[in-house]
Amino acid sequence: MHFDEYNAALMDPLGESLASLAKQVFPASLTCRNAVYSRHCFPSTAVTNNHLEKLAHVIAACMGNMYIAHKGANWQEEKLAELSEAGLVFVWYSLGEEIAAFVAFKPVQEDRKDLYLYEIQVIEKCQSMQWGRQLMASFHAVAKLADEKKNDPHLAQSEHLAMEGTSLTVFGDNHRAFEWYTRLGYVLAPGSPQCRRLRSGAVIRPDYFLLTRSL
Repeated sequence: MHFDEYNAALMDPLGESLASLAKQVFPASLTCRNAVYSRHCFPSTAVTNNHLEKLAHVIAACMGNMYIAHKGANWQEEKLAELSEAGLVFVWYSLGEEIAAFVAFKPVQEDRKDLYLYEIQVIEKCQSMQWGRQLMASFHAVAKLADEKKNDPHLAQSEHLAMEGTSLTVFGDNHRAFEWYTRLGYVLAPGSPQCRRLRSGAVIRPDYFLLTRSL
């Protein structure tokens, strides 16, 4: 079957295969200020609307003002639709009803086949615990493991697990995140919007950058 990220018949089982690999890679728990947050890992087929709304609340707590600035007051509707796409894998860490961090990703094909990071969010009180670095390291490890498992007969749609790298987008004015991803080895993708320099010398940054990293 030809890879098509909009084909649920392909992406749903592919997401389930990726979720099984993610469980092998992401830590079973993370600790923040003596509190232990347990891992939950699900493909999109097992994620409920209630789950998605809770994840959207985490995004709002972490980056709500930035999303409003870029997407407008109704940004959560667009985000919920995005998080409902077939093939997504979600990994979150929670204690009781509190979700402290989550990532969401799925395979995409643009210039090359990548595991695309839709979201990585860590609530403020846990941002000094190196959770972000751990989550990114696990995300990279999942992409590498997926490529190693391509054509594994025990995994559904395994021929589509082949990966060349990882990719993500970052808001153009999110300087801190851009610099962090750069330190992790990300570079501007060939098709990414670019900065523009005016005659005055001022630099105009685009609305977002597309970043990529090879395995």
